[in-house]
Amino acid sequence: MGDNLSDISAYNNWVDDTSVEGIRINRCTNLVVAYNRCSNTTNNALDIGISNNFVVCHGNYIFKGGVNNGRAIHTDRGNYLTITENRIDDSKDIGITGSLYVVCSGNVIKFGSDPTGAQGIQVSVSAGINCDGVVVSNNIIDCNSITTSDGMFSGSGQVNIIIDNNDIRNVGAGKSAINNASGS
Repeated sequence: MGDNLSDISAYNNWVDDTSVEGIRINRCTNLVVAYNRCSNTTNNALDIGISNNFVVCHGNYIFKGGVNNGRAIHTDRGNYLTITENRIDDSKDIGITGSLYVVCSGNVIKFGSDPTGAQGIQVSVSAGINCDGVVVSNNIIDCNSITTSDGMFSGSGQVNIIIDNNDIRNVGAGKSAINNASGS
C-alpha cells in the first residue's frame, strides 16, 4: 500500500504461500489488522511497521510465517501498537517484534521444530529508536525445547518496559525464558 494513508483496515484475509510478506502495510495512521490467516510466507507474515501509528493487530492466525527467516508479526518502528490475541504456530524466526508504546497481550506463540535462533517476543531497538512504554503481559510462548531460542528478549536501550504474567514453556537447555540483554 502507499504512504501516509489513514484509517486502513485489513480484515478476514487468507494469504498462503507468498514469495515475500503476507500482508504489508507501512506508513499509516489508524490501522487495524484483524482476523487474517497467513501461512507459508517467505518473509514476514504481517509486516505492519515503518512509521505506522495507532495500530491494532488482533485475532490473526499465522502458520509458518517467515519460512526463510522472517517474522510472524513485524512492527518495525511502529508507534502505539496494540497486539492482542494472535496465534502463531511454527514460527521460523521471531514471533512478535515491538518498539515504541506497544501493548502485547494474550498472544499464543509456538515454535516449530526448526527455528533459526529467534524469540517468541522481541522488544528491542529498531533503526536507532529506543523502546519506551512497552507492556508484554498474559502471553503464552512455547519454545518447543529449542536450544537456539529464548522465550522473550529485551535488548539494550529500553525504558519503561513491563513484562508480567507471561507463561513461557519448554525453554531449551542453555536458553532463558526472559533475556534482558542490557543487564539492567
